[in-house]
Amino acid sequence: MLFSKEGKHMKKRSSITRKMVIYFSLIVIVTLFMTCEFWVQFRVDKITSQVITTANVCGAKIDQVPEASKEIVRYWRNKVTLMLGMLVVVSAMVFIMFVKNLIGPLNHMVKAAHKIASGDLRESIELETNDELAEVGELINDLTANIQVFITNTLVYLEDIQKNVLQCKKSLSTISQNHIGVVPSEAEAGLRETQENLQELKNLLGEFNLYEVQMKKEA
Repeated sequence: MLFSKEGKHMKKRSSITRKMVIYFSLIVIVTLFMTCEFWVQFRVDKITSQVITTANVCGAKIDQVPEASKEIVRYWRNKVTLMLGMLVVVSAMVFIMFVKNLIGPLNHMVKAAHKIASGDLRESIELETNDELAEVGELINDLTANIQVFITNTLVYLEDIQKNVLQCKKSLSTISQNHIGVVPSEAEAGLRETQENLQELKNLLGEFNLYEVQMKKEA
């Protein structure tokens, strides 16, 4: 068989996406860990103890300490929670943008490349970006176009050769019928084998799906 099956040597398409999910999960885990750490550090009793110690040193009234410590804890907890929440939101936005701008075009290129590898040279890669991925897509399109030109030219040449072989066979048949000379059987067998080989090659190239490209025959 000429072409390998789609996905035979292909890694799972979701591998990059899976990696990015893992990276994003690590960010979330670290964020949650930081949140828990802040919440532990800002316990009311711990802050109260620190405030009481400071109050004793400064000579402040002890009965005012609990309320003050609660306000301090509440303020910092709210601030830290807001900051970490913003971190999670920003991380999610970055992840979504990464998937949209990188994973999406990559998946499109992989699908197009598999169609091209299966013989469908009509497939082209169109990316609405202006980066390295678009450049790679253009290079693949150029390569596909060059292959199409080569195959089309080869088919034209095969047609000419087949016509010449057929003409030779007719000439040999005419010579044999007119008894002008003895036609060696090896010559007929050779022409027949050549014609069969040319037809096989033509069928092989015909397995490619091409754009209709008009090629000029060489004079």
